[in-house]
Amino acid sequence: MISEINSERKDFWTTEPCDWTITNYLTKLIAQDPALTRRSASNRLINDATIIKNHVIAGAIAETMASTMASSLQVREKKTFNAFFVSHANQMTQETLKYGVQKTRLKSAMTEQVANEEEKENARKRPMDGNDCEEGPSRRTRASRRKVFTVIDDNQTSEQGDDDDRNDSGDDKKDSIWEEWKQFLDNQENMKCFMQLSPEMHKVIWCGKLVRRRNCLPPELYDKLNQEIPLVTMQDINPCLAEMSNAVFDAESNTEMQSCIELLNCIVLDDPVFIAEKKLIVDICRTLNDYIFDNCGLECMMATTKYLRNVNHDITFFPGEIELNSMTTQLKQKGMNDGRYKYNADGTLMVNNFSAIGILLTEVSSGYGSNEAGKISFDHYKAMFGMLAMIRTVAQLYDKVSFNTFTKLKIHFLHAHGNSIRHWSMSTQAPGIYIMTKEQRVNVPISFSEKDITILPFICFFKTLALSKT
Repeated sequence: MISEINSERKDFWTTEPCDWTITNYLTKLIAQDPALTRRSASNRLINDATIIKNHVIAGAIAETMASTMASSLQVREKKTFNAFFVSHANQMTQETLKYGVQKTRLKSAMTEQVANEEEKENARKRPMDGNDCEEGPSRRTRASRRKVFTVIDDNQTSEQGDDDDRNDSGDDKKDSIWEEWKQFLDNQENMKCFMQLSPEMHKVIWCGKLVRRRNCLPPELYDKLNQEIPLVTMQDINPCLAEMSNAVFDAESNTEMQSCIELLNCIVLDDPVFIAEKKLIVDICRTLNDYIFDNCGLECMMATTKYLRNVNHDITFFPGEIELNSMTTQLKQKGMNDGRYKYNADGTLMVNNFSAIGILLTEVSSGYGSNEAGKISFDHYKAMFGMLAMIRTVAQLYDKVSFNTFTKLKIHFLHAHGNSIRHWSMSTQAPGIYIMTKEQRVNVPISFSEKDITILPFICFFKTLALSKT
């Protein structure tokens, strides 16, 4: 939706007459944010132009102009983009900062004027008797101060009480949400409307970032759910590695990129965590540089596994049609020993020192750029049942663990289809209710000319994935 665009930037696209040029767009951005970097400007331009293209009439001039804007970061037009930052950005930043200083000074002067007028008004209201001037105002001030302190103390007491009430009501609210969901999912009339393989029939709710509410779910309750579910914390590259990493992203050729990768690899660090992160970045960048970009998903998953092992997690990643042991275990418990029922995942991540339990599975729905809806849907449902089996197997293995501890467990699923990789997780926040959450998504970088804005999110995606399991 166009509403996804920042309100200030929306004016650029909607105000008539429309003058959609790179220079005008960047001028608008720099005026709003003087500290804007070239990479951030690139991301905003691509996102905005893509949204606009989806909301204009196909074949119209507006679509052509939006397409031109979206493709402005290709090799030929990229020179114009870079030239703007060299010739105009610094000047506009200085002018904006000067304006900010003037605005701050004016605001300070106005505040001082108001304070002086209030002081004069208070002085006019004070008693003119000499004794009162000596004692009266002083007593009044002390009384006033006592009154203020009393009010503040009352507010603090009241706020503390409110906090307690809010905490209690927050817990009650959370419990009531899960109770409402349980009533909804267990309602016999509702169950008649659920298909046999639907997530709701198996007490699973799909939610998360940009996930559409399924028609059978109540809107208000679904909105409450999205506010309750904790998402993974998005990670960024450590500052001590940022400068050399940016040199890799900005390299003009494969040879230069390879040289920058080796320089990044030579950085000396003391902290084992930073060393592991450096290797993660180097491995992913080497993969993108060497394979351009054949089978990069597998290689990057292997790099993520190596990162986790380097920070002392005893895990192993098994790629390629691996039988999901958790599913086999659950099927055997139901007397379903037929080998045709077994689940073969495209990849699984196992924790070796915890009974070799699986904590992540991967599915790749056809090749890059393929959007076969049937295959995508099949793999998504297949993974849902796989995660259910994994989480139930963990619960059976560790049946002495408290439920509050168990709510912190997340089983993960990487789904590659189209031109992106989606990261899903499954947890249980209430007995008998399973939440399948879309945590993050990233586009696979395939264009060398756009690597300066696509590789960083790709690396951060896998770092976030790794830390969400630690």
